[in-house]
Amino acid sequence: MTIDSFKEKIFDTVRQLTLDESNWGHPKWQALCPAITQEVLNDAFAQHETVQAIFASVAPIVPRSCKTMARIEKKTQSLSPGNYKVLSDFVAVRLNCKLEEIASKIEIIRAIVLEKGGSLYVRRSWLSPDQAAFHDGKKFTDITQYVYAYLPEVGYPIEFQIGHIFAAHTFTMDSALRDNPACGKVDLWTDNFYKRVKAYILEKANGQETTDSLDAIQTLAQHIHNGQTPRELQLILQSM
Repeated sequence: MTIDSFKEKIFDTVRQLTLDESNWGHPKWQALCPAITQEVLNDAFAQHETVQAIFASVAPIVPRSCKTMARIEKKTQSLSPGNYKVLSDFVAVRLNCKLEEIASKIEIIRAIVLEKGGSLYVRRSWLSPDQAAFHDGKKFTDITQYVYAYLPEVGYPIEFQIGHIFAAHTFTMDSALRDNPACGKVDLWTDNFYKRVKAYILEKANGQETTDSLDAIQTLAQHIHNGQTPRELQLILQSM
């Protein structure tokens, strides 16, 4: 299957099924998996420049690294039967912002996608209850939100990870460790570090008393990094 025919099948699949995750197990998504090649992944990664130009009004968009066949095969094996989400993030970007800015970022993305005749799906809500606006008294329940979009001019589903820069930094470390366990990066899930920082961010955003102090979090960061917290992480923690 050529790259163009692969993209035509994605277009047809999205048109019929939308990007809703409840359809990710459909046979039409499944039928695309055997046709994935490194050439397809490279072509998808090459679309990041187009995506950045289209969504330039949202905020600086950070592209994630190009997918590899080894990663696709591993991810496919780890998914539950009938789940072909592996196809949803060939084009994947991160958009860092404050929690209270997530809703407005999504609305800008939605307007751009609809104006260009595309499709959009917001994967569950980071607010409780779902679809309720924070200014109506609802609470943040997560520090990141996933949005999926499809534009014919891009040709592949786009995964937007929108939220706090700490989540983006953590997931970047996750990716580096998956690709090379000996890369020297520290797993930020160690000693519940991610969960404690996430709780701290959520409590502050929701106007609650924080369980941890920033000093305690910075001390834990030092501990899991053997006394040498990376500068990038130091700046993230200081900005919280």
